[in-house]
Amino acid sequence: MALSYQAGAEGQARRTDLRDGAFPFQQFREDAARYAADRVKGNLSLDRKYAPLLLELLDGNFTNVKPGRSPYSGREQLAVKVSLGGGLKAEGGAFGRALLFADNSGFEYVNFPAGLTLEVGLPDGKGDGPRQALQEAGVRDQLLDALLAPLPTATLATLTLNTDFGGLKLLPLREAQREEVAGTVAAYAQGFGKSRRLRVGLTLTPADLESPVFLELLGAALVYMDDLMSVLERLARAPEPERHETALIEVPGRADEGPSLLFTPIPGVPLNQILYGPPGTGKTYRVVDEALSVLDPAFLKANPGAEGRAARKGRYDQLVEQGRVSFVTFHQSFGYEDFIEGIKPVMRAGQLSYQLHDGVFLNAVRAAGGPLAPVEEQAEAPAAPVSGPGAVRPDGQVWRIYIDGAAPVSQLRERSVARSEIRMGSWLQASTPGASGISSGPTRPVDLNSLSEEQLSAQQHAFKDSMREGDVVLLATGQDRIGAVGVVTGGYRFDPSSDPVFALDYAHARPVRWLAKGLSLSAQEVTGKLFAQQTLQRVAGATPAQVLAHLDLREEASTPSSAAMQPHVLIIDEINRGNVSKIFGELITLLEAGKRAGSSEALTATLPLSRRALSVPQSLYVIGTMNTADRSLTLLDAALRRRFVFRPVWPEPEVLPVIEIGGDALDLRKFLYVINERIERLLSREQVIGHAYLLGLPATLEGVASALRERILPLLEEYFFEDWSKIRTVLADDSKEEAQQFIQVHKAGGELRYRVNEAAFEDIEAFTLVYSNMKDADFPFRS
Repeated sequence: MALSYQAGAEGQARRTDLRDGAFPFQQFREDAARYAADRVKGNLSLDRKYAPLLLELLDGNFTNVKPGRSPYSGREQLAVKVSLGGGLKAEGGAFGRALLFADNSGFEYVNFPAGLTLEVGLPDGKGDGPRQALQEAGVRDQLLDALLAPLPTATLATLTLNTDFGGLKLLPLREAQREEVAGTVAAYAQGFGKSRRLRVGLTLTPADLESPVFLELLGAALVYMDDLMSVLERLARAPEPERHETALIEVPGRADEGPSLLFTPIPGVPLNQILYGPPGTGKTYRVVDEALSVLDPAFLKANPGAEGRAARKGRYDQLVEQGRVSFVTFHQSFGYEDFIEGIKPVMRAGQLSYQLHDGVFLNAVRAAGGPLAPVEEQAEAPAAPVSGPGAVRPDGQVWRIYIDGAAPVSQLRERSVARSEIRMGSWLQASTPGASGISSGPTRPVDLNSLSEEQLSAQQHAFKDSMREGDVVLLATGQDRIGAVGVVTGGYRFDPSSDPVFALDYAHARPVRWLAKGLSLSAQEVTGKLFAQQTLQRVAGATPAQVLAHLDLREEASTPSSAAMQPHVLIIDEINRGNVSKIFGELITLLEAGKRAGSSEALTATLPLSRRALSVPQSLYVIGTMNTADRSLTLLDAALRRRFVFRPVWPEPEVLPVIEIGGDALDLRKFLYVINERIERLLSREQVIGHAYLLGLPATLEGVASALRERILPLLEEYFFEDWSKIRTVLADDSKEEAQQFIQVHKAGGELRYRVNEAAFEDIEAFTLVYSNMKDADFPFRS
């Protein structure tokens, strides 16, 4: 296909439009520059001049790539656009398009670089047919092979999903990243109910366009796009999955339909669950899989069993780094102020002050997309209204700020917006500045309050002092692009530790109430000028009224958008070791699935310290672990037990090996099974011993002996309150020869004395005799 296409294209190259077989990109760049002042006219003129050439170049013997006219008529940027087939409407199949930009200012949903970008994908809109088709491993492999097909171009193709799956990310498509690409495809396949948009883009750079092998590069790129469109078209035409609604047992008098949920809970996964069981059964080990069942079920399914554990743990660690998982361990000193909110001492410029801080749970609520403002915003601007421009100062100023520069996709920028903040970097200034404000030593952010006026740069001074509450701030994402508009609601604070994203830099924060987010407005249209490159600048001549008036004219920008709800997992290890009633407080009521935000019986509580309204989103999943030997399940707070699903995690002796030692076999499966049988008979099932006590040991007699002596025996002493006769029963010492008894008994002065027999720990028969009196048929596994 590539050879026939090239021959056809070379025949066209003898016509006047190409220059020595190369695209006249420099001429296009010069023509575009002439229309910078009138982009509407420029787009029409550039389309008439260059679209016919693109249509001829893109036309070939392809199955799905079918070029057609699709002129770009916008006034915000200069571009030439042609269709490659399909359409962007929700009811359409796979689509394709080509976009020609003269410089790097091109912007659609992300920044487009200079050159010719070919893009194919599935359109916006709802529809789970593609996801249903991707449940088959063969279909997923076809898509992966098409995505990762080799290309001769200098730049890589990139994959992008909708913001339903988190912040926009351009994922490079190369074989070395197959695992990451497969994970992204798996996440898309499990996103039932989310947008079906999926886009793949490939850019021929100016150097590619003006290269002598331009036609060969273009031909290979079109073959890649055509093959990919074939797979995408089959996905787009896949039938929708059948949905079987299960009737619920409703409370009498409840309305048939409650408010629509902003997030659809994952079927079969409880919002609140506790994994309980004896020590060493792998409860904390299992939370990795439980978290993946919420955040990436397709990856969990694709990597089963012990052989997939390393991959699952790696994926879990990635999700932790992305802020999708929170982890906390309860203990006797843990309280409400650590979990919900509390007042804590803070040192600022040598002065002790007290501030209200959010705890682990409130940060998790915010990470899940819950409508909870940061505590600083509420505390410093309690009178600010929840919505609308009422908090804007009539005499306020307009500021423009870059967060992480003009990067197309930035985690720093996304986190700042999600936290209702603007952030400024420190440029890695040292912790002990000298008289000039520049110092030596370890580079890390510095609290601006600790610097003198002479040590502050002009931009630091503006960020800390000149910017006032009520001023309007424009979040710039490019020289001519505004991504969000907000109102400053509080003063400067130094905050390097509340989020790992800001740990190394961007520690300087100001709280902001965003009036509109997710924008792509022209800075020249809103302010009358392009933005400079410096991080922070007052927009001279612009007024808040001017900015707000412009927003009022744009329907899509006048309504503030809320943070996208996405599943977040909060893991509470050893949940029963803390004072549950004290730690949870009013949260006990709000955790219940039926009382969460969006449900028909949703409730909201007012936090006692910050006076903020709290409701728990449906997207927050709470997973607890509980050691039943530490405290009985029946002693756990009854209100908490009613709101959690309890899942037992019992010992799994079958995962243990049979060890060959000097020609004799020591079956650790039978050894542990028999010990637990006797413990359960003498005490209870809640106090059996987990298989983890016999894992991670040298596969030798010495290794097993050390586990029995140092791990299991101390636990048995605690369980039986040093009743050694029962410990002897557990270890079958009553039926052994004295030399093979782990615990020997002697009479001294009419009393029984017990002592540990160290010699028995060196005798393999002392171990096998623990279970030798049981038949193979008595065990629930094969010998």
